[in-house]
Amino acid sequence: MKFTYLWSLALGLFASDCILVDTPNRPPNILIILSDDLTYHDLGCYGNTDVKTPNIDQLAAEGLRFEYCFNSAPMCAPTRMSLYTGIHPVRNGAHPNHSMVYDHIKSLPHYLGAEGYKVALLGKKHYQPAANFPFEYLGGRGHDNGEGMDLDLTKAKTFFDNSKEQAWCLVVASNQPHTPWTKGDTSNYDPAALTLPPYLIDTETTRKGLSRYYAEITYFDQQLGACLDYLEASGQKEHTVVIYLSEQGSNLPHSKWTCYDNGLRSAAIVRYPPMVLPKRNTEAMIQYVDVLPTILELVGADPEQYDLDGKSFLPVLKGKLGQHRNYVYGIQTSKGIFSGPEAFGIRSVRNKRYRLIWNLNHENEFSNTVIARNGPYGIFGSWMEAAANGDTLAAKQVNAYKKRPEWELYDLQQDPYELENSIETPGAKSIIEVLKPKLLDWMEQQGDLGDLTEWTAIGRQAKKNAAMPPAPLFIDPNYQGSCDPEIIWNEHDQQWYIYYTARRPLLDNTWLQTPIGVARSKNLIDWNFLGYCHFDGVGGTKDAKATFWAPAMIAAEGKLHMFVTYKPDTLPARGAWGGPGKIVHYETDLTDPVAGWKKVGDMHGADLNTIDATVYQSDGLFHLWFKGKEKSAKNNELYHLTSSNLYKWERKNFSKSDVFNASVSGSDFEEAPYIFQWQNKYWLITDPHRGLFVYSSEDGDHWNFQGTILQEGGDRALDNSMARHCSVAVFHNRAFIFYHVEPWRRYDLEQKKGKEQVRIFDQPLRNRRSVLQMAELKLVDGRLTCDRDEKVTLN
Repeated sequence: MKFTYLWSLALGLFASDCILVDTPNRPPNILIILSDDLTYHDLGCYGNTDVKTPNIDQLAAEGLRFEYCFNSAPMCAPTRMSLYTGIHPVRNGAHPNHSMVYDHIKSLPHYLGAEGYKVALLGKKHYQPAANFPFEYLGGRGHDNGEGMDLDLTKAKTFFDNSKEQAWCLVVASNQPHTPWTKGDTSNYDPAALTLPPYLIDTETTRKGLSRYYAEITYFDQQLGACLDYLEASGQKEHTVVIYLSEQGSNLPHSKWTCYDNGLRSAAIVRYPPMVLPKRNTEAMIQYVDVLPTILELVGADPEQYDLDGKSFLPVLKGKLGQHRNYVYGIQTSKGIFSGPEAFGIRSVRNKRYRLIWNLNHENEFSNTVIARNGPYGIFGSWMEAAANGDTLAAKQVNAYKKRPEWELYDLQQDPYELENSIETPGAKSIIEVLKPKLLDWMEQQGDLGDLTEWTAIGRQAKKNAAMPPAPLFIDPNYQGSCDPEIIWNEHDQQWYIYYTARRPLLDNTWLQTPIGVARSKNLIDWNFLGYCHFDGVGGTKDAKATFWAPAMIAAEGKLHMFVTYKPDTLPARGAWGGPGKIVHYETDLTDPVAGWKKVGDMHGADLNTIDATVYQSDGLFHLWFKGKEKSAKNNELYHLTSSNLYKWERKNFSKSDVFNASVSGSDFEEAPYIFQWQNKYWLITDPHRGLFVYSSEDGDHWNFQGTILQEGGDRALDNSMARHCSVAVFHNRAFIFYHVEPWRRYDLEQKKGKEQVRIFDQPLRNRRSVLQMAELKLVDGRLTCDRDEKVTLN
């Protein structure tokens, strides 16, 4: 096949660069070759004089070598899924390992397929769900157990030979040198002769492990060489863009699973003879998310039309620019990793010289497969043994790996292996003032709520998520105070909706300026945030000033009705709850459940100060209950209104029986009444701030106190405190309770007297956060019970 090339000479930023521009009658082929767990500097072309990588070194000599390439997360699945999607891990949904992207996320096969490309993958997949990554799969192994063939590269040869008439993209993803290190010839690497980088402790065990690791790198180098030989033999070398990426660091300490350079920094080489001049290096900083938009621009598509986090570095390939990014970012989610901690999230930002690291769960000890059971081949165990025998350097490295401060700052120019935390040095403050806002802005753009994102990460793992609601169930993506859930079924789109108060813990008055958030689910498991409710143009956006609380929902005659607590004014005093509340009725069509809310009317006059409504239908009537207090009254009462059509209401006398009766329940405080029907009874649940009180009734009017549920914290993630304001979904004759939890709130401090009392708005941000949870209700001997730790499965 003949291609016509236009050769032209261009001047880039570097006077010595001659740039060749390619304009064939067909866009170029794309070959991406990935190694697995290979620290970027463990290659000959990146300065390692011990390791033998002749094929990678030759590729670098024929193309452009990137000095500063960074992945998004220092572990396999998030790195690969960010590469294929062009979106960083939190925003694509795949921030924990062995996780899955959100349903709407597209990937490399989608984008290149739309450009007429044949897109295939040979080797390790490590992405989920498969529908979001529709590669033509050529076979290979998902994980290396140390036995048999890893990659049958003759399948790459067949693919090259059979794809000459169509533009193609092939990803060749090796398992090497991921542990176990069983491939390659270790006789080429005498342990005693190896030069150890300063982050490794010099023990005999370390040297033996390093010999195994280097041998497997050479084995991978041979795989890469064979693949490139097959490409050349097919006659397509000149018309194929070859991209080699080393992925994250090795399974040695201070590398994989960390946000140090050894974890996040990657080898990257691009060869494309018609465009990229050989024997060139660049210090332009790029990230894995930049690869997809660069490929799209290479093949003639416009990456700007897509919602990607990456940006094309094609001008760098052409030699027209010598820089790309000023800052690069990284995330490590340890929730759900093998031998991992309960939570140890890490975030980082780096410019050319400095790296700032935020250890979100620094109070915990860091752990993973690098140190579990002494680590691969006993390497970390040998370090601990050396430390126990008085080796001070070993002791320092062991302790620094397992236990870390909240913030770390490194000068990469003076300390390239990040061994000396300079966070306390005199010049640190000015550097942090530059880097920290960049990191926080990136986290906000990603929808990353820090440690709350860490705690919810387990729900993104498919094997953990199958038919099992995650814990926490949901967190508002903009605020960290999701509370007061109300669940309802929408007949129009046959989905569940949760409406909730989006409290704002970052404000001094965390209960004010709170919108009503909306999330939707097909299965009660996976919840997607839809936005905030518009009430006749009020609210509906992030940081709106209006205050709405505790929605009560019901559907009737093609409409959704909401009875919500509205605060018409807010008070400036710190810790204020706002002005008097009132219950306001809004409605919208089932087809417009977020933005279409129109006011129907107020549910009472100015004589009442009210909060927390509940609404249900029974015996042809709609019933509305809410907590309120008249201006002249000392105590709150429970008010009951009825209606035949949801528009004209009549106040009824309420036979409260045991409800709001301190002599029965032992509490003179209750709020958030919620009423539902199940198992031929009416159930009323209130929130006394000591768990949830349960009342039962045969007629919906006379109530008997049953006791307390969900008072003690459970073992699920962030479900470790009393349950608050609830709602119930009855589904296939099963009842599921939705509630919010403030996992770190110190209620004990609030109950103290005098100067010892620490009210909620005086407590740290962490204590003011709240999340939504879900559990199943059961009937035992006629009494409502709930084991919040019991596994809930949904078919």
